[in-house]
Amino acid sequence: MRQFRANRVLAALSRDSLYSTASSENERFRESLLSPENPDEGLFTPAEWAAIGRALDLSERELAVTILLIKGVSRQAIAHYLHKADGSCISAETVRVYIDRVFRKARVTDRLALALRLARVYLMLRKRGRRGATDSRRKSDAAACCHTTV
Repeated sequence: MRQFRANRVLAALSRDSLYSTASSENERFRESLLSPENPDEGLFTPAEWAAIGRALDLSERELAVTILLIKGVSRQAIAHYLHKADGSCISAETVRVYIDRVFRKARVTDRLALALRLARVYLMLRKRGRRGATDSRRKSDAAACCHTTV
């Protein structure tokens, strides 16, 4: 029944010339929303990532892992992307430990919930007028290093 009503409403709207011109504008807007191939592209600046990291009390490494998680990078790829002080890659198990810590600090259980939590933290910081102060240069540097293409 609801599908039938929706079809009638859409049919009535499609006859309206105002809707048809708005439709092309809506299509252009929708295309601009979906245009970046990588959905995280331009999501947060390095300073905003640093502010989010400070708000959640993330270490530099936890912030780097968080950024890569939001990019959709797998645990194995994160392990290859991040290095120890001696230059060797960290293990996937170490990445799992970092992910567990990030999830615990953000009080979430999966990547989707993490993305939503980060958005909420960002909006709350923005509301308070703290759009990423420069008092923590090391976290800003960690955020900047993860803005490269993976």
